[in-house]
Amino acid sequence: MKLLNILSILLLVITPTIWAQEQDYNAELVDTVQHVPILVEHAGMATGVVTDVEVIPFKKVQWETSFQYDYSNGSHAVYLPITAIRVGVSHFAEMSIEYAGIFQNAPEQWEYAVQPLTFAAKLRLYEGKKWIPKMTAMASLGIPSTTLLAKTMHVAPSVYLLFQNDITEKLHLSYDIGLEWDGMSAAPTTLVALSMGYYFTEDFCLFAESFNYFGRSSLDEPKIDANVNVDLGFNYLVHPRVDIGVYAAINCQNPKDFSSVMFGIAWLIN
Repeated sequence: MKLLNILSILLLVITPTIWAQEQDYNAELVDTVQHVPILVEHAGMATGVVTDVEVIPFKKVQWETSFQYDYSNGSHAVYLPITAIRVGVSHFAEMSIEYAGIFQNAPEQWEYAVQPLTFAAKLRLYEGKKWIPKMTAMASLGIPSTTLLAKTMHVAPSVYLLFQNDITEKLHLSYDIGLEWDGMSAAPTTLVALSMGYYFTEDFCLFAESFNYFGRSSLDEPKIDANVNVDLGFNYLVHPRVDIGVYAAINCQNPKDFSSVMFGIAWLIN
């Protein structure tokens, strides 16, 4: 019930904000735009499909998919694939749907499961000016899954605040904070992420990222567990409408116990 109340308040606040920004934007909009570039985002674990400050341009559709391998404490998981469709629903907001299928080695054999289908919405709050960062709010909702490996008991909401400072034309600093529920426990996990990206050219970006999770096993558990990770990767614009991204990640506390690699591609459809 508390979650529903929070979402209701956010909706009441966000709706007039979108309307007001639409009016300001439409007053300045030039209808003869000939080219809208693909939205290039860092491919890292925290600043990928979900948590990047930018939004898809109005009436544009972008398809993104990635293939990922995770190693964790002797077990293996292969995501085949993680796919998202993102749609610009206004000049300041987007909506998306994400699907993830995963092969995971169970105790005796490999099994395939579909993770909860995730619906998300992003709203750009502020464009940024000088030292004041760009700001975006995001909320997502994972639908319960009954498959064996990805079974969840409840809906899995998440809320984020996303920020970015353009230090120079080539150097960008991003930082995010959010709350994530996994669909099994009532206790949320806090995400804190920091990413630095440098554009060597207009087409090539190298980035490093720290993404960290803090949470309890239950609401009554006083101990807070920390999960600290880093990744390094790059994005390359191979075509004005096609971008590829690669990254590798490790856990800072137990580097031998967790690692991940990913290859992704994004395509601006229209």
